[in-house]
Amino acid sequence: MKEDESVILVGLTRHPKAVELTKRLRAGGLQIIEVPTPEDLPGILRRFHRVAVVVYSPNRDGTARETVEAVRRSIRGAPVVVLVDHSDFSDYYELMSAGALEYYALSESPDVIERGVDWAVRTHAA
Repeated sequence: MKEDESVILVGLTRHPKAVELTKRLRAGGLQIIEVPTPEDLPGILRRFHRVAVVVYSPNRDGTARETVEAVRRSIRGAPVVVLVDHSDFSDYYELMSAGALEYYALSESPDVIERGVDWAVRTHAA
């Protein structure tokens, strides 16, 4: 595990599964950076070498779309993994078309989500 591999969590502290996912990612050797909103991303993205963004978007509240857009507009890109309470095909399609790398409902196994985030960081992070 490399020390320079990081995950930025956007809004995930609003969900009870955040603690478990954060522990799993740290145990896997990833540095965790928590930000409350997508507006905080541009400055943070510049500070880390290999980084992925994980965003929690409850009930299609727009946080995922704002996050994908903020990353897309930033000087350097990063893969975006979207976590939602319940999957919705139209939401999935819109976000993937806009540039998200992965999309998971939080009802998925924590192992599946962890592997997806780990894969995003290790294979797609810029």
